[in-house]
Amino acid sequence: MRHILIILFSACLLALGACRREQTRPVGGPPVVPVSVARATEESVPTELRVVGTVEASAIVQVKSQIAGELVRTGFTEGQNVAKGDLLFAIDPRPYEEALRQAEANVARDRAQVAQAEAALAREELAAAYSEVEA
Repeated sequence: MRHILIILFSACLLALGACRREQTRPVGGPPVVPVSVARATEESVPTELRVVGTVEASAIVQVKSQIAGELVRTGFTEGQNVAKGDLLFAIDPRPYEEALRQAEANVARDRAQVAQAEAALAREELAAAYSEVEA
């Protein structure tokens, strides 16, 4: 019986020795990484999503100009939502401003010609009335 107790005691000592934690790093295992500690705080964090994919437009619209001209400015960026009435493109206004000035000059010339014709008609009517009085 005494031999059995010695064997059991030896087995317990061997088991306790096997349960001891090793202080050395196992061979081929991951490297030791230093860890830092900080106090947790509540903050707002911007959401940033980086994904790979394709994008399809919700609506495709053809834009046709009612007048011809050189584009001098674009009023939107690619991918931006636009609403009815938003400025899309700016066309060089100089040719149209020049045409407006020419049309205004033509109107002024025509008004001057009408005034001259009315003055000539009034002169002719006065001459006719004078001729009747003389006759």
